[in-house]
Amino acid sequence: MIGSTEVTRKKITRGSILEKLYASQSMPMLVQTLELALLPENPQINADMVPCLNFLADRGYILVIRPEEPDINPMRGVLVRITDKGQDVVEGTVKDASIAIAGGR
Repeated sequence: MIGSTEVTRKKITRGSILEKLYASQSMPMLVQTLELALLPENPQINADMVPCLNFLADRGYILVIRPEEPDINPMRGVLVRITDKGQDVVEGTVKDASIAIAGGR
């Protein structure tokens, strides 16, 4: 069983990803750029990034744009963009208990 600290950390990481993508005004962002942007506040982001991106994509909050010719590393060159549904979560018009947005939205 996952401890409550681990669950909270995952919720915050998912929220941070959505907030960074929201701030980019729907412009697609390279996964590496997103990871670097989150690194100062979350030093272990590299371990959480792919599971959190998959989670957010499965919920329809982000769109994953894969390169035409994938590299050896499947996440290299991949772009992500927030969807309208993801924007609703950041703005607080849609509630999702699995995501923690700064300011408690």
